[in-house]
Amino acid sequence: MARKVFIFLSVLFVSFVLAKADFLNDYLNTKVFGADPGPCPNEANKCETELDPNRLNPLVANIEVCLIEDYCVLEIIGCVIGPFTICAPIKDWIKGGHVEIWDLQCTNVGVTALNLRTLSSSSTEVVAQAFADNIQQSCNGEMYFTDVEISFGDLGAIVSGGSLFYTNSPSSGTNLDFQFILSASDFNEEIPQEIQIPVEDCIINIGANLELDVLNGNKFDKFILCIGFLGCNLSVAFLDAEGLTNILVAAFEAAFGGVMCDILAQSTTTLDNQPGILNIELDEFNEFFNNISQGTPDDVLAIDANPLGTFGYLSSTDLQNSMDFSDDDLIEIVSVGLNDWLGQVDPNSGRLVVNDVIEQLLGNEDGEFNIDLVNEGIILEDTIPLQITNVTIKLTEFNIQGLDTITAFNLMENNYDQGSVPADRMKYTLNHTMFVDGITFLMDIDINLARGDWVTYSPECGSIPIIDCDLDSVQLSFQFGLTLSVVKMTASIFSAFQPDLLDDVQVGQILGRDFRSDPLEALRETSRCLAPAFHALFFSSLGLSIDEIFDPVSIIPDSSGLAVLITNTINLVNDVGKSAFRLAAPGIFQGSVRPSLNEFLKDEVVLIANLDNCEDYIPGQIPADELYLNFETGTFSNIYPVINDVLGNFDPLSSTDMNDLIQVILEYYSAQVDDFPLQPQTNAADEVIPGFWETKGQFNDTIFIEAFRGNGLYPGDAFINAFNFKIQDLDTIYTLNAEYFGNTQNGLSMDFSFGEKNGFDQPLVLSMDWRVKVDNPPVDRTITQMDELFTFNIILGGIDVELDLDQILMNIDYIYQLRFGQLQTTPCLLSVLEGIAVVKTLVNSSKIFAEVEVNGMNPNDASPPGGSNYFQESLFYLQKATLGVDPSRQFKAMVNTILDNGFADTMKSIEEFDTSVTPATCDNADDPLGSIVGSFTGFELPNITGTVAVCIADPTETPLNPLAAEAEVIGIFDNVTYFSFQDSIIVDQLQGEFGTNQDDATRNGILQDIVFLLANQSGTPLTDAFYLEEIDDGSGGLVEAVTLYLKLNESNFLFDLFDIDPLVYTDDTIIPGMEFEFIDITIKGIDRFVSKSKFLDFLSDFVT
Repeated sequence: MARKVFIFLSVLFVSFVLAKADFLNDYLNTKVFGADPGPCPNEANKCETELDPNRLNPLVANIEVCLIEDYCVLEIIGCVIGPFTICAPIKDWIKGGHVEIWDLQCTNVGVTALNLRTLSSSSTEVVAQAFADNIQQSCNGEMYFTDVEISFGDLGAIVSGGSLFYTNSPSSGTNLDFQFILSASDFNEEIPQEIQIPVEDCIINIGANLELDVLNGNKFDKFILCIGFLGCNLSVAFLDAEGLTNILVAAFEAAFGGVMCDILAQSTTTLDNQPGILNIELDEFNEFFNNISQGTPDDVLAIDANPLGTFGYLSSTDLQNSMDFSDDDLIEIVSVGLNDWLGQVDPNSGRLVVNDVIEQLLGNEDGEFNIDLVNEGIILEDTIPLQITNVTIKLTEFNIQGLDTITAFNLMENNYDQGSVPADRMKYTLNHTMFVDGITFLMDIDINLARGDWVTYSPECGSIPIIDCDLDSVQLSFQFGLTLSVVKMTASIFSAFQPDLLDDVQVGQILGRDFRSDPLEALRETSRCLAPAFHALFFSSLGLSIDEIFDPVSIIPDSSGLAVLITNTINLVNDVGKSAFRLAAPGIFQGSVRPSLNEFLKDEVVLIANLDNCEDYIPGQIPADELYLNFETGTFSNIYPVINDVLGNFDPLSSTDMNDLIQVILEYYSAQVDDFPLQPQTNAADEVIPGFWETKGQFNDTIFIEAFRGNGLYPGDAFINAFNFKIQDLDTIYTLNAEYFGNTQNGLSMDFSFGEKNGFDQPLVLSMDWRVKVDNPPVDRTITQMDELFTFNIILGGIDVELDLDQILMNIDYIYQLRFGQLQTTPCLLSVLEGIAVVKTLVNSSKIFAEVEVNGMNPNDASPPGGSNYFQESLFYLQKATLGVDPSRQFKAMVNTILDNGFADTMKSIEEFDTSVTPATCDNADDPLGSIVGSFTGFELPNITGTVAVCIADPTETPLNPLAAEAEVIGIFDNVTYFSFQDSIIVDQLQGEFGTNQDDATRNGILQDIVFLLANQSGTPLTDAFYLEEIDDGSGGLVEAVTLYLKLNESNFLFDLFDIDPLVYTDDTIIPGMEFEFIDITIKGIDRFVSKSKFLDFLSDFVT
């Protein structure tokens, strides 16, 4: 195929071969051409031509020659008949004849100058004229001339004969002028279909110093002389021998030139009207060109729908394990991120950001990509056998400029019906689009002139046959440039891609290759490392269109004096080829380039099943000044306008914004990371509701507290359960801004706000369902079960988040050392940080309120439903108090404190992360964000469940026997008399007064009497704390009892959870703390606590 691709270019560049005469003469001067093989090798394969006076050398054509000068036919005393003189220019003497030449051999061939110009052009035909000045040669061979007619006036001769001949061109040499015609049905649609060199338009002026041995002895096979009235068959003795010689030499030189013109003409059409060698080559290229230009894309949708029927090497297991793009958010994350970042205009340069990235990647400001084809082992060459020489055109280096002029950029889109649900997307095919404003191809070309078929000897290689001898070849190197304007490229790529097979591949093995010094090898290395993850990779479509092809240019070393020829040749190439190539480019890419790419991908990527050929990433290769992400002037600085203008563009007409990006990121983590606690909510049609999230099943029971079970106090269920945590309207970011911050190149500032959508308030809602269930609740004996369900919502509107980082040192070398499987773990992501300096964190919500929604209760009712228990009643009034009511400043401050402290503590945990953790050790490092709940509350939540478990567990220590303890104490002191409780009358009296007589059920103990006494008194703080009221006796009746009421706020029962004093609540300031206060306490039936008692009940003399 490579040969076919370059045949046409080779034909068109032949003129360049002839352009530099010194280069051509270096080849021609040392060669012997012919006789056999040669243009006229032997008598059986002789060259024939008809004499044409028009081909006479103009330098001799007008020389006057006299065949008879002062010749007297009859002389008696004087000249009776005569004298006669017949003179005329040589061109008038020669009338015609037939000439044959064989055993032609030439040496010392050379040419002084060549040129080319276009005579006329139309949509179907281009006529050009070529000039060769001062062709020199030394030739010999045999010639036979038949019926050469020489005549002028009444004198004529017919001559036939054979002769050896010799030529030795003088310095003036031979001049050649011929036309060639390129034709097509329409050059706007096709390349040249035929080339012709009309022999009648070939003008050759021979200056060969021809010598014929036949003339030396006047040896002719036939010589007929005719003189008017004297008739024919006369003696030739009276002819002027020198004049005859001059005429014949001029005639035979013209015949020799005719042979040369015939050879040229027959290179396009032979004598039997068959295509010559040039048209054979042109026909072959046309057939190839027509075949490849008719290429069409495959059925993209059919391949995507039936890949197993398309790719025989793809197994159903591999396909099942491959990523389904129609329902996988990772591709959307990457697509949105890349397209919104790289596909947007940089306000500083006015061009797409991707162009700056390309310049950074390639290490130059011209978007220049260079491939040394020789070093890469890529052979792109073609050889045209021109018999005099075999011309080989070889591309040695390929340079592309203008890759940084991209005007449209959109990668990895898989919608084919403009839809957003999986049914409207392809499963395994992604579409890509890129427009380039102007791209220039510079090709370094070597032209090699090697021994042609007619070369029979050279000093370097000797005589034929020659085997593998190239010592007599010569070479010319030059550069050819072609610029294309507005190149539009599209591709649909099918890929069965299993990303988890890349878990052990380092990021640097993919992204850390050296594309600057050797981009092709870097691409190869990258493909080897990606290969195991691709079970299939196939271009089902590859489109290309070109708006315009500019006139090509050429740079030839030492080309002084050749500018006209080069320019005219370029114009000719441009006239006959560019329109057809522009129209054929889409078909060429579909029919030729695409299959070649697919074969390469199959062999070099798909069929490679392991990482054996994946080169390791070598750390420490990044220059010190490029080691850290530069947020000020580096490529990353271009992301600011993307964040601010694209992701921060919340216009309803915008195709995407930060909310979309957050949605797809969370959806990806929800699907791919088991420990991620949230999942998206769906509607009745199982469609994801943007911005609505809830806890996964295994995380649903956020809090579950069971009641004490000691002594069977609560038979049945008794628990508090908090579950079904939800976030609603997370997609309400309405401002977003990022910019460089600080005094170094590594600072970053970001701020954004929640709580608005499409210009309307849309607060963020945090909700949790609660259930309280108690069987046989002791607080109310009238019911056998309490089971209440309610939802607690916190509504946050106008949330402002600010973050200023004076320095964030992200080590690119560390990023490259990470394995892709480590990108899901927080410690490994943080291991790329060599330092971070947090200057400011701030989270504040200006609109906060809470809601309690109780199932089965209408907050508009005047009172709770009938038959409610105390807990229901409390929930009812809590619901009524919170719905639609702006909470107190204290509640706002508390929530803002939780948000602000949590965010600050999160950033602090990142700031204090152990910098000794590296990508090599991060797998076993502690996750600094693991206690995220504790961070956001600002204090450690008590482990209630754990506390309950400890409290109700069996004691770990056995108490001492009281009497044994007594024995250990008594006797420590000598000569001491101890008081005996058992023998004391006073103790006995106190027992009776303060304890309840167990045998007298009607008598209250004195403590109960004292409580009733206080309840019946008033006027003092102590007596006012007790009062009488009737309460439930547990059996449906009422009984008089004592209630204790204490106003605790007067006793300063204030609990401050933070070390902040004083606490001042305002609407504009976030209070970094929280306090709560006991206002009062009421104990109903306190007399029951002291209805029965024992006091100083002794077990021995010393133990009570």
